[in-house]
Amino acid sequence: MEYDIALIQQTNIFKDLSAFKIKQIFEGCASLKDFEPGEKIIEEGGVDDDLYFVPKGKVQVELELGHDQCRQVNTIQGPVVLGEISFLDKSPRSATIIPAESLCVYVIDGSSLDELLEEMPHTGHKIKHNIALSVAKTVRHLNDLISREMQKSRLLHKKAAELGSHRYNEAITNLAYHIHLSV
Repeated sequence: MEYDIALIQQTNIFKDLSAFKIKQIFEGCASLKDFEPGEKIIEEGGVDDDLYFVPKGKVQVELELGHDQCRQVNTIQGPVVLGEISFLDKSPRSATIIPAESLCVYVIDGSSLDELLEEMPHTGHKIKHNIALSVAKTVRHLNDLISREMQKSRLLHKKAAELGSHRYNEAITNLAYHIHLSV
């Protein structure tokens, strides 16, 4: 299997790993899979612990909103490794990942990688440390998005309250005027 080690080393997860270690991981744990636009690479709620290396191309991140509705929350450009949260904690997938174009993706079997990393504890520690840093970066980004959305919501609420207060005052004035006329 051919893969570009320098490209893999550009990802947050495999940053600072030697070419030898990356070769061990990809030869022992990875396989290639083609995905077409709209086909799910990762499905929110799905249960597996594989990692997905997208060497190039774009993927869309979607979240389920309920009632069969989804919202695209991000677009990510390769090279990137996806699925790191479920790899770490073995929990269901937290988002759906869909290619925006035809992609060739390396699927890194999570169970095989876990076994390999038990034999290479220093490499396992480095990868898990890199995953923690990547997740922290994502959480900070999401915190910023939530903060901006909350500020927008507060402004909208304030404007709605002002508009409601203005309309309430108009209604009272009109009511008082009509009561005054009828007296």
